[in-house]
Amino acid sequence: MELEEYERLAAWMSLCWGKVMVSLNDHPDMRRVFAAHSMLSVDVHYDIGSRHGQAQGACELVIANWLIGTATAGLL
Repeated sequence: MELEEYERLAAWMSLCWGKVMVSLNDHPDMRRVFAAHSMLSVDVHYDIGSRHGQAQGACELVIANWLIGTATAGLL
C-alpha cells in the first residue's frame, strides 16, 4: 500500500461508528499517519522464513479507533 492509502484508512477509522483494529509494522511513518488513534507496540517472533531455524524478532503496531485496554475483554 502507498502512504496515501494508509492516510485514507486512518481517516476512515476516525469516522467509523464500529470498532476497527489493524496491525502494521511498527514504523515512524505509520505512527505519524495513525497518531490520532490508540496504539500499542507488540514484540513478535516469526519462525517462517527465518534463517538457520532462528526466529526473527519484529515489532508490530496495533492501532485501534478506541482506547486500547478499555473494551478489549483483556486482549490488549
